[in-house]
Amino acid sequence: MIHRHPGQVTAHLWRGFGSLSVFLAALLQSHGTLRFAMGDHHVEGAIPYTLVAAGKACRNVHKEVTYVSMSPQACAELVCADPLCGALFEDRSHKGGSCSCLAPGQVCIEEPDPDSNRYEITDAAACEAPQEDHDCFMIVFDEGDFTGLSASFPEGWVSSQDFEANGVADNSISSVFVSGSGCYAVVYGEPDYQGWSVTLTEGSYTIDDLLALAVVDDDISSLAIQWGSVEASSGDAPPPSPPPPPPPPVGHPPQGATEGQTDDALPSTTTTTSTTTTTPTTTTTTSATTAATAKPKP
Repeated sequence: MIHRHPGQVTAHLWRGFGSLSVFLAALLQSHGTLRFAMGDHHVEGAIPYTLVAAGKACRNVHKEVTYVSMSPQACAELVCADPLCGALFEDRSHKGGSCSCLAPGQVCIEEPDPDSNRYEITDAAACEAPQEDHDCFMIVFDEGDFTGLSASFPEGWVSSQDFEANGVADNSISSVFVSGSGCYAVVYGEPDYQGWSVTLTEGSYTIDDLLALAVVDDDISSLAIQWGSVEASSGDAPPPSPPPPPPPPVGHPPQGATEGQTDDALPSTTTTTSTTTTTPTTTTTTSATTAATAKPKP
């Protein structure tokens, strides 16, 4: 049995760790794009990312997100929030440097850079803005005064089958309630979101209110409950006002011409005179335009 002095054991251990460090450094240098399972970073609620290449940079970087990066995680958060950035980004926080990114779909033109590490966001869905919940809903009644059979529907599309599945018969709605700030509903006369239609903004509508908006009683067969700024209007809106009449063509007498001037007049001539009167305090300019139209004598 060989007995070693504790100092000798420690020296052997340090030499072993040194050899391991050299091996890992060589491995990283020869496989700069190697991904380690332990390199994937995911903290609950944080943007997940992974190391793509250590000591490598892209000479075609698209944008400097910040000139002073606090950490790779902070850089990932900034990149994720920037619509001009794709999933690839570079971080130099370990050298007190910047955070930069490539554009979506941009290919990196790689070059050595010991001050830079390249990462990739592994879950692009985490960068998508959360869908807003507008809490839009609509209650329909088969009586005109919010009584009788009723059903409630959230934001979305409602068919005639949805009516029957929720206890309300097709073509039986006589009053409705639309709820939610900025919410509106479009009611249709056909089950496939066709036919006549009327848009209803947030509020309560009795049978009299619906009839005043050209809704046909007991004839609603589908709905669209949506969010947005839309004024209540009928699907059969009146035609737009006619456009103003075009200006008269050259040769026609201007509006208010004296009697006797007709369309067969020759092209008009225009004479402009201008007089200026100067006083010690004010200057008044008067411009008069006289239009004369010549007509051949018989």
